[in-house]
Amino acid sequence: MIVVAIMAVCLGIGIPTIFRSARKDPLQQAVWDIIEACSNARSQAILRGEPYDLVIRAAGGAISVVKSPAPPSKKRGLDLNPAFSADGGAPIAGAGGASPAAAPPPFSASLHEDIIVEILFVNLRDQMDAEESRVRFYPNSLCDELRIVLNWRQQKRTMITLDPITAIADREILQ
Repeated sequence: MIVVAIMAVCLGIGIPTIFRSARKDPLQQAVWDIIEACSNARSQAILRGEPYDLVIRAAGGAISVVKSPAPPSKKRGLDLNPAFSADGGAPIAGAGGASPAAAPPPFSASLHEDIIVEILFVNLRDQMDAEESRVRFYPNSLCDELRIVLNWRQQKRTMITLDPITAIADREILQ
Protein backbone atom coordinates (compact mmCIF):
# COMPACT_ATOMS: atom_id res chain seq x y z
CA MET A 1 0.00 0.00 0.00
CA ILE A 2 2.89 2.34 0.78
CA VAL A 3 4.42 1.74 -2.66
CA VAL A 4 1.07 2.41 -4.35
CA ALA A 5 0.68 5.64 -2.35
CA ILE A 6 4.18 6.83 -3.32
CA MET A 7 3.48 6.06 -6.99
CA ALA A 8 0.18 7.97 -6.80
CA VAL A 9 1.95 11.02 -5.33
CA CYS A 10 4.66 10.89 -8.02
CA LEU A 11 2.06 10.61 -10.78
CA GLY A 12 0.04 13.43 -9.25
CA ILE A 13 3.08 15.68 -9.35
CA GLY A 14 4.29 14.59 -12.80
CA ILE A 15 1.10 14.48 -14.87
CA PRO A 16 0.50 18.27 -15.06
CA THR A 17 4.10 18.76 -16.19
CA ILE A 18 3.71 16.11 -18.89
CA PHE A 19 0.51 17.74 -20.19
CA ARG A 20 2.09 21.22 -20.23
CA SER A 21 5.09 19.97 -22.19
CA ALA A 22 2.90 18.06 -24.65
CA ARG A 23 0.70 21.10 -25.36
CA LYS A 24 2.64 23.71 -27.33
CA ASP A 25 2.57 27.31 -26.31
CA PRO A 26 0.78 29.24 -29.12
CA LEU A 27 3.52 31.89 -29.15
CA GLN A 28 6.27 29.29 -29.51
CA GLN A 29 4.31 27.63 -32.32
CA ALA A 30 3.81 30.97 -34.12
CA VAL A 31 7.51 31.83 -33.81
CA TRP A 32 8.47 28.38 -35.08
CA ASP A 33 6.04 28.69 -38.03
CA ILE A 34 7.47 32.07 -39.10
CA ILE A 35 11.08 30.93 -38.78
CA GLU A 36 10.27 27.73 -40.69
CA ALA A 37 8.50 29.74 -43.42
CA CYS A 38 11.57 32.01 -43.78
CA SER A 39 13.84 28.99 -44.00
CA ASN A 40 11.57 27.34 -46.55
CA ALA A 41 11.39 30.48 -48.74
CA ARG A 42 15.19 30.87 -48.60
CA SER A 43 15.71 27.22 -49.55
CA GLN A 44 13.21 27.36 -52.41
CA ALA A 45 14.79 30.52 -53.83
CA ILE A 46 18.30 29.04 -53.71
CA LEU A 47 17.36 25.58 -55.02
CA ARG A 48 15.07 26.78 -57.81
CA GLY A 49 17.10 29.86 -58.81
CA GLU A 50 13.99 32.06 -58.65
CA PRO A 51 12.75 34.60 -56.11
CA TYR A 52 10.20 33.33 -53.58
CA ASP A 53 7.97 35.37 -51.26
CA LEU A 54 6.92 34.87 -47.68
CA VAL A 55 3.33 36.15 -47.67
CA ILE A 56 1.80 37.31 -44.39
CA ARG A 57 -1.95 37.95 -44.58
CA ALA A 58 -3.51 40.13 -41.94
CA ALA A 59 -6.91 38.46 -42.15
CA GLY A 60 -6.71 35.19 -40.24
CA GLY A 61 -2.96 35.37 -39.59
CA ALA A 62 -2.09 33.14 -42.55
CA ILE A 63 1.53 32.74 -43.64
CA SER A 64 2.65 31.00 -46.80
CA VAL A 65 5.57 30.68 -49.18
CA VAL A 66 4.88 31.29 -52.88
CA LYS A 67 6.91 31.85 -56.02
CA SER A 68 7.39 35.56 -56.69
CA PRO A 69 5.03 36.83 -59.37
CA ALA A 70 7.43 39.54 -60.57
CA PRO A 71 10.06 38.75 -63.20
CA PRO A 72 13.70 38.73 -62.04
CA SER A 73 15.28 42.17 -61.90
CA LYS A 74 18.66 43.75 -61.45
CA LYS A 75 19.33 46.07 -58.51
CA ARG A 76 22.44 48.14 -57.93
CA GLY A 77 24.37 46.16 -60.52
CA LEU A 78 23.81 42.81 -58.78
CA ASP A 79 22.25 39.97 -60.73
CA LEU A 80 19.53 38.80 -58.37
CA ASN A 81 18.77 35.73 -60.46
CA PRO A 82 21.93 33.89 -61.48
CA ALA A 83 19.87 31.16 -63.18
CA PHE A 84 19.36 33.45 -66.19
CA SER A 85 22.03 34.23 -68.73
CA ALA A 86 23.83 37.59 -68.62
CA ASP A 87 21.84 38.93 -71.59
CA GLY A 88 18.57 38.29 -69.72
CA GLY A 89 17.56 35.58 -72.18
CA ALA A 90 16.77 31.94 -71.63
CA PRO A 91 17.59 30.19 -68.39
CA ILE A 92 21.01 28.60 -68.12
CA ALA A 93 20.83 24.83 -68.52
CA GLY A 94 20.87 23.02 -65.20
CA ALA A 95 20.15 26.17 -63.17
CA GLY A 96 17.22 26.28 -60.83
CA GLY A 97 17.37 22.79 -59.36
CA ALA A 98 14.67 20.18 -59.78
CA SER A 99 11.81 20.38 -62.24
CA PRO A 100 8.55 22.03 -61.13
CA ALA A 101 6.82 18.63 -61.17
CA ALA A 102 9.11 17.50 -58.34
CA ALA A 103 8.43 20.62 -56.27
CA PRO A 104 7.44 19.96 -52.67
CA PRO A 105 4.10 21.32 -51.53
CA PRO A 106 4.29 25.00 -50.59
CA PHE A 107 4.62 25.95 -46.94
CA SER A 108 1.56 27.39 -45.24
CA ALA A 109 0.52 27.90 -41.65
CA SER A 110 -1.93 29.92 -39.63
CA LEU A 111 -1.20 31.81 -36.44
CA HIS A 112 -3.23 30.96 -33.33
CA GLU A 113 -6.21 33.27 -32.80
CA ASP A 114 -4.74 34.58 -29.51
CA ILE A 115 -1.52 35.75 -31.18
CA ILE A 116 -1.34 39.50 -31.77
CA VAL A 117 1.05 40.97 -34.32
CA GLU A 118 2.21 44.18 -32.62
CA ILE A 119 4.83 45.30 -35.13
CA LEU A 120 5.33 44.30 -38.76
CA PHE A 121 8.03 46.09 -40.76
CA VAL A 122 9.23 45.01 -44.19
CA ASN A 123 12.20 46.97 -45.55
CA LEU A 124 11.78 49.49 -42.72
CA ARG A 125 8.20 50.27 -43.77
CA ASP A 126 5.26 49.76 -41.44
CA GLN A 127 2.99 47.04 -42.85
CA MET A 128 0.45 46.88 -40.02
CA ASP A 129 -2.37 48.32 -42.16
CA ALA A 130 -1.57 46.23 -45.23
CA GLU A 131 -3.92 43.40 -46.08
CA GLU A 132 -0.98 41.34 -47.34
CA SER A 133 2.75 41.78 -46.76
CA ARG A 134 5.45 40.13 -48.87
CA VAL A 135 9.05 39.42 -47.92
CA ARG A 136 11.11 38.50 -50.99
CA PHE A 137 13.91 35.91 -50.91
CA TYR A 138 16.44 35.88 -53.77
CA PRO A 139 18.50 32.98 -55.17
CA ASN A 140 21.78 34.55 -54.03
CA SER A 141 20.70 34.36 -50.33
CA LEU A 142 19.64 37.99 -50.07
CA CYS A 143 16.18 38.93 -48.84
CA ASP A 144 14.03 41.83 -47.74
CA GLU A 145 14.44 43.04 -44.17
CA LEU A 146 11.73 41.80 -41.77
CA ARG A 147 10.94 42.75 -38.19
CA ILE A 148 7.85 41.30 -36.53
CA VAL A 149 6.80 41.36 -32.87
CA LEU A 150 4.30 38.77 -31.66
CA ASN A 151 2.35 39.00 -28.42
CA TRP A 152 0.33 36.32 -26.65
CA ARG A 153 -2.27 37.35 -24.05
CA GLN A 154 -0.24 40.40 -23.06
CA GLN A 155 2.11 38.05 -21.21
CA LYS A 156 4.87 37.12 -23.60
CA ARG A 157 6.40 39.05 -26.49
CA THR A 158 8.86 37.78 -29.07
CA MET A 159 10.58 39.67 -31.89
CA ILE A 160 11.65 37.89 -35.06
CA THR A 161 14.15 39.62 -37.33
CA LEU A 162 15.43 38.55 -40.72
CA ASP A 163 18.99 39.38 -41.71
CA PRO A 164 18.83 40.75 -45.29
CA ILE A 165 22.37 39.57 -46.10
CA THR A 166 22.08 35.93 -45.03
CA ALA A 167 18.25 35.58 -45.06
CA ILE A 168 18.42 33.80 -41.70
CA ALA A 169 15.75 34.50 -39.08
CA ASP A 170 16.58 35.23 -35.47
CA ARG A 171 14.28 35.54 -32.46
CA GLU A 172 14.52 37.59 -29.31
CA ILE A 173 12.31 37.31 -26.25
CA LEU A 174 11.15 40.77 -25.11
CA GLN A 175 10.15 42.13 -21.65
